[in-house]
Amino acid sequence: MTNRSDRRIARNTAFLYGKMLLTICISLYTSRVVLDTLGVADFGTYSIVGCVVTVFAFLNGSMAGATQRFLNYEMGLGTRGKLTHTFAASLLIHIGIALLLFVVGETVGLWYVNCWLKVAPERLMAANITYQLSLVAGAVSIIQVPFTASVISHERMDIFAYVSLLNAVLRLAVALSLMFIGNADSLIVYAVLMLLASVIVMLCYVVYCRRHFKECRFKRAVPMRILHGILKFSLSDIFGNLCYTLRVQGMPMILNRFGGTVLNAAAGLTVTVSGAITQFGTSIIAAFRPQIIQQYAAQNFDNMQRLMINCSKYAVLMVALFAIPAIIKIDLLLGLWLKQVPAYTNVFCQLTIMAGICELVVFTLNCGIHATGRILRMSVITGIIYLVELPVMWGAIWWTHQPWVVYAIHVLVMMLIALIVAIILRRQMTNFAIGRFATRAVISPALIIITAASAAFGVSMAVENEFADIVATTITSSAVLITLSWIFVIDAETRAGFINKLRNKFTHRH
Repeated sequence: MTNRSDRRIARNTAFLYGKMLLTICISLYTSRVVLDTLGVADFGTYSIVGCVVTVFAFLNGSMAGATQRFLNYEMGLGTRGKLTHTFAASLLIHIGIALLLFVVGETVGLWYVNCWLKVAPERLMAANITYQLSLVAGAVSIIQVPFTASVISHERMDIFAYVSLLNAVLRLAVALSLMFIGNADSLIVYAVLMLLASVIVMLCYVVYCRRHFKECRFKRAVPMRILHGILKFSLSDIFGNLCYTLRVQGMPMILNRFGGTVLNAAAGLTVTVSGAITQFGTSIIAAFRPQIIQQYAAQNFDNMQRLMINCSKYAVLMVALFAIPAIIKIDLLLGLWLKQVPAYTNVFCQLTIMAGICELVVFTLNCGIHATGRILRMSVITGIIYLVELPVMWGAIWWTHQPWVVYAIHVLVMMLIALIVAIILRRQMTNFAIGRFATRAVISPALIIITAASAAFGVSMAVENEFADIVATTITSSAVLITLSWIFVIDAETRAGFINKLRNKFTHRH
Protein backbone atom coordinates (compact mmCIF):
# COMPACT_ATOMS: atom_id res chain seq x y z
CA MET A 1 0.00 0.00 0.00
CA THR A 2 2.79 2.37 0.90
CA ASN A 3 4.68 1.74 -2.33
CA ARG A 4 1.49 2.22 -4.36
CA SER A 5 0.67 5.52 -2.67
CA ASP A 6 4.27 6.70 -3.07
CA ARG A 7 4.17 5.92 -6.78
CA ARG A 8 0.87 7.77 -7.10
CA ILE A 9 2.32 10.80 -5.30
CA ALA A 10 5.43 10.70 -7.52
CA ARG A 11 3.31 10.50 -10.67
CA ASN A 12 1.06 13.35 -9.56
CA THR A 13 4.05 15.45 -8.58
CA ALA A 14 5.57 14.89 -12.02
CA PHE A 15 2.37 16.09 -13.72
CA LEU A 16 2.18 19.15 -11.50
CA TYR A 17 5.88 19.88 -11.91
CA GLY A 18 5.62 19.76 -15.69
CA LYS A 19 2.58 22.01 -15.54
CA MET A 20 4.46 24.48 -13.38
CA LEU A 21 7.38 24.72 -15.78
CA LEU A 22 5.07 25.62 -18.66
CA THR A 23 2.69 27.88 -16.75
CA ILE A 24 5.52 29.82 -15.12
CA CYS A 25 7.04 30.68 -18.49
CA ILE A 26 3.61 31.65 -19.84
CA SER A 27 2.65 33.64 -16.72
CA LEU A 28 5.88 35.62 -16.60
CA TYR A 29 5.57 36.60 -20.25
CA THR A 30 1.88 37.39 -19.76
CA SER A 31 2.66 39.76 -16.88
CA ARG A 32 5.25 41.53 -19.01
CA VAL A 33 2.76 42.03 -21.86
CA VAL A 34 -0.01 43.19 -19.53
CA LEU A 35 2.25 45.66 -17.71
CA ASP A 36 3.57 47.03 -20.99
CA THR A 37 0.08 47.34 -22.53
CA LEU A 38 -1.87 48.66 -19.55
CA GLY A 39 0.90 50.78 -18.10
CA VAL A 40 2.00 50.95 -14.47
CA ALA A 41 -1.03 52.93 -13.24
CA ASP A 42 -3.76 50.72 -14.80
CA PHE A 43 -1.86 47.54 -13.91
CA GLY A 44 -1.75 48.72 -10.30
CA THR A 45 -5.45 49.64 -10.43
CA TYR A 46 -6.43 46.15 -11.61
CA SER A 47 -4.28 44.58 -8.88
CA ILE A 48 -5.77 46.64 -6.05
CA VAL A 49 -9.38 46.26 -7.28
CA GLY A 50 -8.87 42.51 -7.41
CA CYS A 51 -7.64 42.64 -3.82
CA VAL A 52 -10.93 44.16 -2.69
CA VAL A 53 -12.91 41.31 -4.30
CA THR A 54 -10.64 38.68 -2.76
CA VAL A 55 -11.07 40.12 0.73
CA PHE A 56 -14.83 39.57 0.57
CA ALA A 57 -14.40 36.05 -0.80
CA PHE A 58 -12.58 34.84 2.32
CA LEU A 59 -15.31 32.29 3.06
CA ASN A 60 -14.22 30.48 -0.08
CA GLY A 61 -10.87 29.57 1.48
CA SER A 62 -12.53 27.84 4.41
CA MET A 63 -14.97 25.94 2.23
CA ALA A 64 -12.33 24.84 -0.29
CA GLY A 65 -10.27 23.20 2.45
CA ALA A 66 -13.36 21.66 4.03
CA THR A 67 -14.60 20.20 0.74
CA GLN A 68 -11.34 18.49 -0.10
CA ARG A 69 -10.83 17.33 3.48
CA PHE A 70 -14.24 15.63 3.75
CA LEU A 71 -13.99 14.04 0.32
CA ASN A 72 -10.54 12.62 1.12
CA TYR A 73 -11.62 11.50 4.59
CA GLU A 74 -14.56 9.53 3.19
CA MET A 75 -12.22 7.96 0.63
CA GLY A 76 -9.83 6.98 3.42
CA LEU A 77 -12.67 5.31 5.31
CA GLY A 78 -13.88 3.64 2.12
CA THR A 79 -17.42 5.05 2.50
CA ARG A 80 -17.98 5.88 -1.14
CA GLY A 81 -21.72 6.19 -0.67
CA LYS A 82 -21.36 9.43 1.30
CA LEU A 83 -19.35 11.16 -1.42
CA THR A 84 -22.45 12.20 -3.36
CA HIS A 85 -24.01 13.88 -0.34
CA THR A 86 -20.70 15.48 0.63
CA PHE A 87 -20.24 17.00 -2.82
CA ALA A 88 -23.87 18.15 -3.03
CA ALA A 89 -23.63 19.83 0.38
CA SER A 90 -20.39 21.56 -0.63
CA LEU A 91 -21.83 22.82 -3.92
CA LEU A 92 -24.94 24.15 -2.16
CA ILE A 93 -22.80 26.03 0.34
CA HIS A 94 -20.57 27.49 -2.36
CA ILE A 95 -23.57 28.82 -4.27
CA GLY A 96 -24.63 30.53 -1.05
CA ILE A 97 -21.12 32.00 -0.61
CA ALA A 98 -21.21 33.37 -4.18
CA LEU A 99 -24.50 35.12 -3.43
CA LEU A 100 -23.09 36.50 -0.19
CA LEU A 101 -20.08 37.81 -2.11
CA PHE A 102 -22.39 39.84 -4.33
CA VAL A 103 -24.27 41.33 -1.38
CA VAL A 104 -21.13 42.35 0.50
CA GLY A 105 -19.29 43.35 -2.66
CA GLU A 106 -22.05 45.64 -3.85
CA THR A 107 -22.23 47.41 -0.49
CA VAL A 108 -19.05 47.52 1.57
CA GLY A 109 -16.72 46.71 -1.32
CA LEU A 110 -18.23 49.32 -3.62
CA TRP A 111 -17.96 51.93 -0.88
CA TYR A 112 -14.27 51.10 -0.39
CA VAL A 113 -13.47 51.36 -4.10
CA ASN A 114 -15.10 54.79 -4.44
CA CYS A 115 -14.16 56.34 -1.10
CA TRP A 116 -10.79 54.91 -0.06
CA LEU A 117 -8.77 53.67 -3.01
CA LYS A 118 -6.19 56.07 -4.40
CA VAL A 119 -7.16 56.09 -8.08
CA ALA A 120 -6.81 58.97 -10.53
CA PRO A 121 -10.24 60.70 -10.81
CA GLU A 122 -10.38 60.25 -14.59
CA ARG A 123 -9.90 56.47 -14.12
CA LEU A 124 -12.52 56.01 -11.38
CA MET A 125 -15.25 54.93 -13.82
CA ALA A 126 -12.96 52.33 -15.40
CA ALA A 127 -12.00 51.12 -11.91
CA ASN A 128 -15.70 50.67 -11.02
CA ILE A 129 -16.45 48.69 -14.17
CA THR A 130 -13.36 46.55 -13.58
CA TYR A 131 -14.51 45.97 -10.01
CA GLN A 132 -17.94 44.74 -11.13
CA LEU A 133 -16.39 42.35 -13.64
CA SER A 134 -13.93 41.11 -11.02
CA LEU A 135 -16.85 40.51 -8.66
CA VAL A 136 -18.53 38.23 -11.21
CA ALA A 137 -15.22 36.44 -11.85
CA GLY A 138 -14.87 35.92 -8.10
CA ALA A 139 -18.32 34.33 -7.93
CA VAL A 140 -17.44 32.01 -10.83
CA SER A 141 -14.26 30.91 -9.05
CA ILE A 142 -16.23 30.18 -5.87
CA ILE A 143 -18.76 27.93 -7.61
CA GLN A 144 -15.87 26.12 -9.33
CA VAL A 145 -14.25 25.07 -6.03
CA PRO A 146 -16.21 21.83 -5.34
CA PHE A 147 -15.39 20.56 -8.82
CA THR A 148 -11.69 21.41 -8.50
CA ALA A 149 -11.65 19.78 -5.05
CA SER A 150 -13.16 16.61 -6.53
CA VAL A 151 -10.45 16.40 -9.19
CA ILE A 152 -7.72 16.83 -6.57
CA SER A 153 -9.36 14.46 -4.07
CA HIS A 154 -9.50 11.75 -6.73
CA GLU A 155 -5.80 12.52 -7.37
CA ARG A 156 -6.41 13.25 -11.06
CA MET A 157 -3.49 15.66 -11.09
CA ASP A 158 -3.02 15.20 -14.82
CA ILE A 159 -6.44 16.78 -15.44
CA PHE A 160 -5.70 19.48 -12.88
CA ALA A 161 -2.42 20.19 -14.68
CA TYR A 162 -4.04 20.33 -18.13
CA VAL A 163 -6.79 22.73 -17.03
CA SER A 164 -4.27 24.91 -15.19
CA LEU A 165 -2.18 25.03 -18.35
CA LEU A 166 -5.28 25.98 -20.34
CA ASN A 167 -5.92 28.77 -17.84
CA ALA A 168 -2.40 30.10 -18.35
CA VAL A 169 -2.77 29.96 -22.14
CA LEU A 170 -6.10 31.79 -21.97
CA ARG A 171 -4.54 34.53 -19.83
CA LEU A 172 -1.72 34.85 -22.35
CA ALA A 173 -4.27 35.14 -25.17
CA VAL A 174 -6.05 37.86 -23.19
CA ALA A 175 -2.79 39.75 -22.75
CA LEU A 176 -1.86 39.52 -26.42
CA SER A 177 -5.33 40.61 -27.51
CA LEU A 178 -4.81 43.94 -25.72
CA MET A 179 -2.47 44.92 -28.53
CA PHE A 180 -5.36 44.90 -31.02
CA ILE A 181 -8.21 46.66 -29.20
CA GLY A 182 -7.87 50.00 -30.94
CA ASN A 183 -9.42 52.92 -29.06
CA ALA A 184 -11.23 50.84 -26.42
CA ASP A 185 -10.32 51.20 -22.75
CA SER A 186 -7.63 48.53 -22.27
CA LEU A 187 -8.33 48.10 -18.54
CA ILE A 188 -12.03 47.35 -19.09
CA VAL A 189 -11.33 45.04 -22.04
CA TYR A 190 -8.76 43.18 -19.94
CA ALA A 191 -11.29 42.67 -17.13
CA VAL A 192 -13.96 41.41 -19.56
CA LEU A 193 -11.63 38.90 -21.18
CA MET A 194 -10.31 37.70 -17.80
CA LEU A 195 -13.91 37.02 -16.74
CA LEU A 196 -14.46 35.03 -19.95
CA ALA A 197 -11.31 32.99 -19.24
CA SER A 198 -12.60 32.21 -15.73
CA VAL A 199 -15.92 30.96 -17.12
CA ILE A 200 -14.17 28.67 -19.62
CA VAL A 201 -11.97 27.15 -16.92
CA MET A 202 -14.98 26.55 -14.65
CA LEU A 203 -16.87 24.82 -17.47
CA CYS A 204 -13.91 22.51 -18.08
CA TYR A 205 -13.97 21.32 -14.47
CA VAL A 206 -17.77 20.98 -14.41
CA VAL A 207 -17.95 18.93 -17.62
CA TYR A 208 -15.08 16.62 -16.60
CA CYS A 209 -16.43 15.98 -13.10
CA ARG A 210 -19.96 15.26 -14.28
CA ARG A 211 -18.66 12.76 -16.84
CA HIS A 212 -16.14 10.92 -14.62
CA PHE A 213 -17.30 11.21 -10.98
CA LYS A 214 -20.76 9.92 -10.13
CA GLU A 215 -20.92 11.96 -6.93
CA CYS A 216 -20.62 15.31 -8.77
CA ARG A 217 -24.33 16.04 -9.01
CA PHE A 218 -26.42 18.89 -7.64
CA LYS A 219 -29.05 17.89 -5.08
CA ARG A 220 -31.37 20.30 -3.31
CA ALA A 221 -31.90 17.95 -0.38
CA VAL A 222 -28.78 16.79 1.47
CA PRO A 223 -28.52 15.12 4.90
CA MET A 224 -28.30 17.78 7.60
CA ARG A 225 -25.65 15.73 9.39
CA ILE A 226 -23.23 16.06 6.47
CA LEU A 227 -24.13 19.69 5.88
CA HIS A 228 -23.63 20.42 9.57
CA GLY A 229 -20.26 18.64 9.62
CA ILE A 230 -18.89 20.62 6.69
CA LEU A 231 -20.22 23.90 8.05
CA LYS A 232 -18.85 23.21 11.52
CA PHE A 233 -15.41 22.46 10.10
CA SER A 234 -15.57 25.56 7.89
CA LEU A 235 -16.77 27.83 10.69
CA SER A 236 -13.81 26.69 12.77
CA ASP A 237 -11.55 27.77 9.92
CA ILE A 238 -13.37 30.98 8.96
CA PHE A 239 -11.62 33.26 11.44
CA GLY A 240 -8.16 32.12 10.41
CA ASN A 241 -8.97 32.35 6.71
CA LEU A 242 -10.53 35.77 7.11
CA CYS A 243 -7.45 37.06 8.94
CA TYR A 244 -5.12 35.43 6.42
CA THR A 245 -7.05 37.02 3.54
CA LEU A 246 -7.02 40.40 5.27
CA ARG A 247 -3.26 40.09 5.70
CA VAL A 248 -2.62 39.02 2.08
CA GLN A 249 -4.87 41.67 0.56
CA GLY A 250 -4.29 44.23 3.29
CA MET A 251 -0.60 44.51 2.45
CA PRO A 252 -1.24 46.00 -1.05
CA MET A 253 -3.82 48.31 0.50
CA ILE A 254 -1.24 49.59 2.98
CA LEU A 255 1.18 50.13 0.12
CA ASN A 256 -1.56 51.93 -1.82
CA ARG A 257 -2.10 54.41 1.02
CA PHE A 258 1.61 55.22 1.23
CA GLY A 259 2.65 55.00 -2.42
CA GLY A 260 -0.42 54.80 -4.66
CA THR A 261 -0.85 52.50 -7.65
CA VAL A 262 2.87 52.58 -8.52
CA LEU A 263 3.70 50.57 -5.40
CA ASN A 264 0.72 48.32 -6.17
CA ALA A 265 2.26 47.59 -9.58
CA ALA A 266 5.46 46.49 -7.82
CA ALA A 267 3.42 44.39 -5.37
CA GLY A 268 1.44 42.82 -8.24
CA LEU A 269 4.62 41.82 -10.07
CA THR A 270 6.00 40.47 -6.80
CA VAL A 271 3.00 38.18 -6.44
CA THR A 272 3.61 36.91 -9.98
CA VAL A 273 7.30 36.20 -9.40
CA SER A 274 7.01 34.68 -5.93
CA GLY A 275 3.89 32.76 -6.91
CA ALA A 276 5.59 31.31 -9.98
CA ILE A 277 8.47 30.05 -7.83
CA THR A 278 6.59 28.85 -4.74
CA GLN A 279 3.94 27.08 -6.85
CA PHE A 280 6.48 24.33 -7.38
CA GLY A 281 6.24 23.69 -3.64
CA THR A 282 2.47 24.08 -3.34
CA SER A 283 2.05 21.63 -6.22
CA ILE A 284 4.02 19.04 -4.27
CA ILE A 285 1.88 19.69 -1.20
CA ALA A 286 -1.26 19.30 -3.33
CA ALA A 287 0.00 15.90 -4.47
CA PHE A 288 0.72 14.76 -0.89
CA ARG A 289 -2.36 16.24 0.82
CA PRO A 290 -4.97 13.61 -0.21
CA GLN A 291 -2.75 10.78 1.01
CA ILE A 292 -1.93 12.53 4.30
CA ILE A 293 -5.63 12.88 5.12
CA GLN A 294 -6.47 9.35 3.97
CA GLN A 295 -3.65 7.87 6.06
CA TYR A 296 -4.98 9.67 9.12
CA ALA A 297 -8.50 8.40 8.45
CA ALA A 298 -7.09 4.85 8.20
CA GLN A 299 -5.11 5.49 11.45
CA ASN A 300 -1.75 4.87 9.76
CA PHE A 301 -0.10 7.61 11.81
CA ASP A 302 3.53 6.62 11.22
CA ASN A 303 3.04 6.63 7.47
CA MET A 304 1.16 9.93 7.77
CA GLN A 305 4.12 11.61 9.47
CA ARG A 306 6.53 10.09 6.96
CA LEU A 307 4.47 11.63 4.18
CA MET A 308 4.41 15.01 5.96
CA ILE A 309 8.20 15.02 6.37
CA ASN A 310 8.74 14.09 2.73
CA CYS A 311 6.15 16.66 1.65
CA SER A 312 7.80 19.53 3.52
CA LYS A 313 11.42 18.80 2.63
CA TYR A 314 10.75 18.07 -1.03
CA ALA A 315 8.57 21.17 -1.39
CA VAL A 316 11.16 23.43 0.25
CA LEU A 317 14.11 22.02 -1.70
CA MET A 318 12.24 22.10 -5.01
CA VAL A 319 11.42 25.77 -4.50
CA ALA A 320 14.99 26.50 -3.40
CA LEU A 321 16.22 25.15 -6.73
CA PHE A 322 14.67 28.23 -8.37
CA ALA A 323 14.62 30.61 -5.40
CA ILE A 324 18.39 30.75 -4.80
CA PRO A 325 19.39 32.09 -8.25
CA ALA A 326 16.28 34.30 -8.30
CA ILE A 327 17.15 35.96 -5.00
CA ILE A 328 20.85 36.41 -5.82
CA LYS A 329 20.34 37.75 -9.35
CA ILE A 330 16.94 39.41 -8.98
CA ASP A 331 18.01 42.72 -10.56
CA LEU A 332 19.37 41.07 -13.69
CA LEU A 333 16.35 38.79 -14.04
CA LEU A 334 13.85 41.63 -13.65
CA GLY A 335 15.79 43.66 -16.22
CA LEU A 336 15.60 40.79 -18.71
CA TRP A 337 11.93 40.19 -18.01
CA LEU A 338 10.44 43.70 -17.93
CA LYS A 339 10.89 46.77 -20.08
CA GLN A 340 10.17 48.99 -17.07
CA VAL A 341 10.74 47.77 -13.51
CA PRO A 342 8.69 49.60 -10.84
CA ALA A 343 10.63 50.81 -7.80
CA TYR A 344 11.13 48.32 -4.95
CA THR A 345 10.12 45.32 -7.09
CA ASN A 346 13.51 43.66 -6.55
CA VAL A 347 13.56 43.71 -2.74
CA PHE A 348 9.82 42.92 -2.59
CA CYS A 349 10.49 39.77 -4.63
CA GLN A 350 13.48 38.67 -2.55
CA LEU A 351 11.65 38.94 0.77
CA THR A 352 8.42 37.41 -0.53
CA ILE A 353 10.26 34.35 -1.87
CA MET A 354 11.84 33.87 1.57
CA ALA A 355 8.44 34.13 3.24
CA GLY A 356 7.00 31.73 0.67
CA ILE A 357 9.50 29.03 1.64
CA CYS A 358 8.43 29.38 5.28
CA GLU A 359 4.77 29.17 4.22
CA LEU A 360 5.42 25.79 2.60
CA VAL A 361 6.27 24.35 6.02
CA VAL A 362 3.11 25.91 7.46
CA PHE A 363 0.96 24.51 4.64
CA THR A 364 2.35 21.02 5.25
CA LEU A 365 1.60 21.21 8.97
CA ASN A 366 -1.87 22.52 8.12
CA CYS A 367 -2.50 19.30 6.18
CA GLY A 368 -1.92 17.35 9.39
CA ILE A 369 -4.22 19.55 11.46
CA HIS A 370 -6.93 19.48 8.78
CA ALA A 371 -6.72 15.69 8.77
CA THR A 372 -7.57 15.61 12.50
CA GLY A 373 -10.59 17.85 11.91
CA ARG A 374 -9.74 19.92 15.02
CA ILE A 375 -8.74 23.22 13.50
CA LEU A 376 -10.36 25.81 15.78
CA ARG A 377 -7.29 26.40 17.96
CA MET A 378 -4.99 26.85 14.97
CA SER A 379 -7.52 29.13 13.27
CA VAL A 380 -7.86 31.44 16.25
CA ILE A 381 -4.17 31.67 17.16
CA THR A 382 -2.80 32.14 13.66
CA GLY A 383 -5.68 34.48 12.81
CA ILE A 384 -4.81 36.77 15.72
CA ILE A 385 -1.19 36.83 14.58
CA TYR A 386 -2.24 37.80 11.04
CA LEU A 387 -4.45 40.56 12.42
CA VAL A 388 -1.64 41.93 14.57
CA GLU A 389 0.72 41.78 11.59
CA LEU A 390 -1.21 44.42 9.63
CA PRO A 391 -1.00 47.29 12.17
CA VAL A 392 2.64 46.37 12.78
CA MET A 393 3.25 46.72 9.02
CA TRP A 394 1.40 50.04 8.97
CA GLY A 395 3.39 51.38 11.90
CA ALA A 396 6.69 50.15 10.47
CA ILE A 397 6.22 51.76 7.06
CA TRP A 398 4.97 54.97 8.69
CA TRP A 399 8.02 55.06 10.97
CA THR A 400 10.69 54.07 8.43
CA HIS A 401 9.15 55.35 5.16
CA GLN A 402 10.59 52.20 3.56
CA PRO A 403 7.94 50.10 1.77
CA TRP A 404 10.05 46.91 1.83
CA VAL A 405 9.79 46.73 5.62
CA VAL A 406 6.28 45.23 5.40
CA TYR A 407 7.70 42.21 3.57
CA ALA A 408 10.55 41.81 6.06
CA ILE A 409 8.02 41.69 8.89
CA HIS A 410 6.08 39.00 7.05
CA VAL A 411 9.16 36.75 6.82
CA LEU A 412 9.55 36.85 10.61
CA VAL A 413 5.84 36.27 11.18
CA MET A 414 5.79 33.16 8.97
CA MET A 415 8.70 31.67 10.95
CA LEU A 416 6.74 32.26 14.16
CA ILE A 417 3.55 30.73 12.74
CA ALA A 418 5.41 27.61 11.56
CA LEU A 419 6.63 27.01 15.11
CA ILE A 420 3.20 27.61 16.66
CA VAL A 421 1.35 25.35 14.20
CA ALA A 422 3.85 22.53 14.85
CA ILE A 423 3.22 22.81 18.59
CA ILE A 424 -0.56 22.77 18.05
CA LEU A 425 -0.34 19.63 15.90
CA ARG A 426 1.79 17.92 18.55
CA ARG A 427 -0.85 18.60 21.21
CA GLN A 428 -3.67 17.32 19.02
CA MET A 429 -1.83 14.27 17.76
CA THR A 430 0.46 12.65 20.29
CA ASN A 431 1.95 10.39 17.59
CA PHE A 432 3.42 13.45 15.87
CA ALA A 433 7.15 13.72 16.74
CA ILE A 434 7.84 17.44 16.48
CA GLY A 435 11.61 17.02 16.93
CA ARG A 436 11.79 14.49 14.10
CA PHE A 437 9.77 16.75 11.82
CA ALA A 438 11.87 19.82 12.65
CA THR A 439 15.16 18.00 12.09
CA ARG A 440 14.30 16.22 8.85
CA ALA A 441 11.79 18.59 7.28
CA VAL A 442 13.12 22.01 8.30
CA ILE A 443 16.66 22.12 9.67
CA SER A 444 18.23 19.68 7.21
CA PRO A 445 16.82 21.42 4.10
CA ALA A 446 17.68 24.84 5.58
CA LEU A 447 21.35 23.92 6.02
CA ILE A 448 21.50 22.59 2.46
CA ILE A 449 19.92 25.79 1.11
CA ILE A 450 22.35 28.01 3.02
CA THR A 451 25.33 26.01 1.72
CA ALA A 452 24.08 26.11 -1.88
CA ALA A 453 23.31 29.84 -1.67
CA SER A 454 26.76 30.61 -0.25
CA ALA A 455 28.48 28.66 -3.02
CA ALA A 456 26.34 30.33 -5.70
CA PHE A 457 26.96 33.81 -4.29
CA GLY A 458 30.71 33.19 -4.26
CA VAL A 459 30.67 32.13 -7.91
CA SER A 460 28.48 35.11 -8.82
CA MET A 461 31.01 37.55 -7.37
CA ALA A 462 33.71 36.17 -9.65
CA VAL A 463 31.77 36.43 -12.94
CA GLU A 464 31.45 39.77 -14.74
CA ASN A 465 29.33 39.01 -17.81
CA GLU A 466 25.62 39.31 -16.93
CA PHE A 467 24.34 36.32 -18.88
CA ALA A 468 27.26 34.12 -17.79
CA ASP A 469 26.64 35.30 -14.23
CA ILE A 470 23.05 34.06 -14.24
CA VAL A 471 24.02 30.73 -15.82
CA ALA A 472 26.94 30.14 -13.43
CA THR A 473 24.87 31.06 -10.37
CA THR A 474 22.05 28.72 -11.42
CA ILE A 475 24.33 25.79 -12.24
CA THR A 476 26.32 26.14 -9.03
CA SER A 477 23.32 26.42 -6.72
CA SER A 478 21.53 23.55 -8.47
CA ALA A 479 24.56 21.25 -8.40
CA VAL A 480 25.25 21.82 -4.71
CA LEU A 481 21.55 21.58 -3.78
CA ILE A 482 20.95 18.36 -5.71
CA THR A 483 24.16 16.69 -4.51
CA LEU A 484 23.60 17.48 -0.83
CA SER A 485 19.92 16.52 -1.07
CA TRP A 486 20.84 13.18 -2.62
CA ILE A 487 23.30 12.46 0.19
CA PHE A 488 21.53 13.84 3.26
CA VAL A 489 17.80 14.16 2.47
CA ILE A 490 16.73 11.25 0.28
CA ASP A 491 16.62 8.02 2.32
CA ALA A 492 18.67 4.99 1.38
CA GLU A 493 15.65 2.95 0.26
CA THR A 494 14.51 5.65 -2.17
CA ARG A 495 18.05 6.08 -3.54
CA ALA A 496 18.39 2.33 -4.06
CA GLY A 497 15.02 2.13 -5.82
CA PHE A 498 15.90 5.02 -8.11
CA ILE A 499 19.28 3.49 -9.00
CA ASN A 500 17.68 0.11 -9.70
CA LYS A 501 15.14 1.68 -12.05
CA LEU A 502 17.89 3.47 -13.96
CA ARG A 503 19.93 0.28 -14.09
CA ASN A 504 16.98 -1.76 -15.38
CA LYS A 505 16.20 0.78 -18.09
CA PHE A 506 19.84 0.91 -19.14
CA THR A 507 20.04 -2.90 -19.21
CA HIS A 508 16.89 -3.23 -21.33
CA ARG A 509 18.21 -0.75 -23.88
CA HIS A 510 21.36 -2.74 -24.33
